[in-house]
Amino acid sequence: MKISSDLHKAFLQTNYKVLPNKYCQHTITIQIGKELSELKVFTDYKSFGFLTAWNPLPAILTDEENKLRNQELKAEIANLGYEVYDGIGISKDLTWKESSFFILNIDLKTLSGLAKKYGQLAFVYGQEYSLSRLIYVSDLKR
Repeated sequence: MKISSDLHKAFLQTNYKVLPNKYCQHTITIQIGKELSELKVFTDYKSFGFLTAWNPLPAILTDEENKLRNQELKAEIANLGYEVYDGIGISKDLTWKESSFFILNIDLKTLSGLAKKYGQLAFVYGQEYSLSRLIYVSDLKR
């Protein structure tokens, strides 16, 4: 799928928020290409993924369908043995938001497999001592 420059810009400007959890009492905002020092509150943090099952391309689903898909994704992540925390992706202009998940210490291969399975165009990935990255599923080797 060809990614428009407007969509690419929207992904880059989105705020990917990790909601309060057992490690942190406030929301942590992840931005593409920015430092990730706030994530050090997570014990043994080495890498993370940020992913949703909402609106698999090219479909726009109902909230009910999206919630069901996200429940399935969260259960699958937990069954794989990863710590998973609630999050939300919010567009810069606040007109779009999708419930999402922050996945602690997930590897890129597993994360990309989940993104493909749930029909996602892209996801966010980061590692300790590096900047967060937007990764398009279509850019990954098959």
